[in-house]
Amino acid sequence: MKKFIALSSLGFYLLAFIFCFVVGAYVAGKMGAGENQGLAGGAIVLGWGVLVGLGGIVLAIILVQFLSPKVVIKINWVLLIVAVVFLIFLYAKARISTEKNKEAPQPSLKTTSPTAMLVKPNLQKSSAPENSLESSPKGIGIFKPAIMEHGTLYFYGPVNWQKSSSEHHPTDSIVFAMDAYNNPTTTYVPPWLYPEHLKLDYGVLIFKVLGVGDDFLKVEVNKLTQQTSYVNKAQGSYLSFPEFLTSVNSVEFINSNSKVYLKPFDASSTINTSFSFMDPLLIEEDWMYVALLNESYETLGKGWIQWKKDGKLMISYSLFS
Repeated sequence: MKKFIALSSLGFYLLAFIFCFVVGAYVAGKMGAGENQGLAGGAIVLGWGVLVGLGGIVLAIILVQFLSPKVVIKINWVLLIVAVVFLIFLYAKARISTEKNKEAPQPSLKTTSPTAMLVKPNLQKSSAPENSLESSPKGIGIFKPAIMEHGTLYFYGPVNWQKSSSEHHPTDSIVFAMDAYNNPTTTYVPPWLYPEHLKLDYGVLIFKVLGVGDDFLKVEVNKLTQQTSYVNKAQGSYLSFPEFLTSVNSVEFINSNSKVYLKPFDASSTINTSFSFMDPLLIEEDWMYVALLNESYETLGKGWIQWKKDGKLMISYSLFS
């Protein structure tokens, strides 16, 4: 029993834990155990380090009963030297990465005025549509940045799809802040920014998504010039067009001749109920199941409408009530 609690043995347990913890955390990080997990990513990597470290203690306890104290002391020195060398290696690697980040182009924090600010929509049926995705659902969905969770939304140039987001450097960004009324605002926006929606006093910033990768999304950053850029998927939420449209406040027909159908096909009977707005409930391919609402947002009935046809949108939508 004395052999297990000898000073050399206790040192062996401690060094085995430290060595295995560092190696476990490093390997977990390289394998992407915490990638795309937001703030939980660091905890996941540390968790793997602790598990491997505990395994190292168990292995050390088993070895102590077979090894002499002199051998244990020699192993302690080896573990100590290897651990120190490994920590020096990690420190040097971190310093090199920091220097590279300093050399990469960084956005200046000059104050500018955000572009493409939308006015609060009027949901009267006679009003102009709030948005119709430029009358075409080009792309595959939308991206909503987590505005205040990250503080800065980074934009990237052409990406290497076989490399992780940590191996890329941003080319520009939007820097967020809070105004005197505790509403989101910006201290810097790129001069070319004209997203699908930008109304920060309502916490709304939406980009049209043209492509999806493992770590990055290809987004349209200027809907007038069709300029594109790339964003880290972990910095917000990606929604397909059906998911996005079923989350909006209401939809309206672009063409006044459009009809509400009893079933999702053209030959179905139409519904002639008078209504003011339509609340999206379900989307099946080109068809949308909606609740028909009056001015007081009371449900008058339900039916099917064609939300897109031949690649063109048949509806506009409103984000706000």
